[in-house]
Amino acid sequence: MRAFDTRSASFDLLNEIDGGVVVLDAEHRVRHWNAWMRSASGLAPDEVLGRPLWEAFPALGASHLHTAVEDALVSGAPSILSHTLHPLLFPLRCRDGRAMLHDVTVLPLSVRSATHCLVQIKDVTERRRMQGALLESRMRYRAAFEHAAIGITECDLTGRFLQVNDRLRAILGRDRDELLRLRFQDITHPDDLENDRALLQGMLAGEIGTCCTEKRFLDRDGGAIWVNATGSLVPGSDGRPAYIVATIEDISVRKKVEVEREQLLVQKDMLTREAHHRVKNSLALAVSLLSVQSHKVTDEVAREQVLSAQHRVMAIARLHDRLHRSDDLEQVEIGLLLRELCGDLEAAVASEAGRYCVLTDVSAEVALPIDQALPLAIIVSELVTNALRHARPDGTPVEVVVRCHRPETGGLLISVADDGAGLPPDFDPARDGGLGLTILARLCEQLSARLEIPRTARGAEFVLHLQPDGLAG
Repeated sequence: MRAFDTRSASFDLLNEIDGGVVVLDAEHRVRHWNAWMRSASGLAPDEVLGRPLWEAFPALGASHLHTAVEDALVSGAPSILSHTLHPLLFPLRCRDGRAMLHDVTVLPLSVRSATHCLVQIKDVTERRRMQGALLESRMRYRAAFEHAAIGITECDLTGRFLQVNDRLRAILGRDRDELLRLRFQDITHPDDLENDRALLQGMLAGEIGTCCTEKRFLDRDGGAIWVNATGSLVPGSDGRPAYIVATIEDISVRKKVEVEREQLLVQKDMLTREAHHRVKNSLALAVSLLSVQSHKVTDEVAREQVLSAQHRVMAIARLHDRLHRSDDLEQVEIGLLLRELCGDLEAAVASEAGRYCVLTDVSAEVALPIDQALPLAIIVSELVTNALRHARPDGTPVEVVVRCHRPETGGLLISVADDGAGLPPDFDPARDGGLGLTILARLCEQLSARLEIPRTARGAEFVLHLQPDGLAG
């Protein structure tokens, strides 16, 4: 039993305590009522001092508090009463007017050798509110955990499953007890283990906050289950990593679709490549037939027209051959196409006339779609063929230079120049040009390009300008 001397200032010190303090004598009369009790109960000390406590609070007369006071006074037994278990305690209020939840401790006390009882009251309203909020939060988390549409798991830092929800069990085709005996590494596809280890080490080292990866788990039969896994470390009370929370989304259907799409793309590429190959072969046959036909035509004008047609078809055949041999079946590298095309034209004209020399100077490596590359190939074929055939009417050898580069202003510039006799001073493309120049004009219009014929001191030159806004490659 605690000794207490009312002649000292000890009772006054009780007013400084942040909690209720009530001292009762053997007849249950109030001998001290501290300032905290006055504030919480609304009763001033003058209203309760010298009176039995049960007169001030009649409802407490038959409560567990009355029994606890009797036990302390008679047998010296202390008691602790929680508002959770014994809601009928003091009718106290918080400062904002809410009913106060409080715990009460009852202790025996000796005051000048006389038996007394000390009643201590502690406000637990905020603590209980926080406990309730925490409990509600846990219940909501558990409900979300168990009924989520995606798999969720908690693992320790070694990868062992601590908790698994229904969706994850359904994804993996395994029951809870089985999973709780395993680590995620135990059911991970062997090809994905190294990546998993690297991600886990990175998280533990603080190098990775949240990791997200596509991986494969194994079902009971060893079949692969593709999932998208996102994991995060959860810190403990000491701030250090405590466990891992991961969400698991089944992406097997998506992966199957992706595989099927890849297979379809491969098949499409094969069919497209085969189509280019067959078109090239068909055009090559047409080139051969036109070559044979040109040797049977005696009229020079008609023969020139057949040969021009042959070279135009040759340009188209070379484009499809380039596409057939390229990794990209939708675009063609224009520099490679021009080099090969000029080589074809050079060989074809040499076999006919025995005079040729075509040089290519390509600095612009530009990939163009078919609808741009094809008219360009025909334009260059037309210009090179005309230069080889007509630059020098006397039949002496001629040199043709084809250049392709990007000017500083952007776009693409292709020029075809020869060292022949050049164009007549009064040459007018609209008036003097034949079918070839008419075709060039139409193709330039299709490309939104500009064809220039600058005056040169030697030979002839044709310059094709493709503007940046008209260049798709």
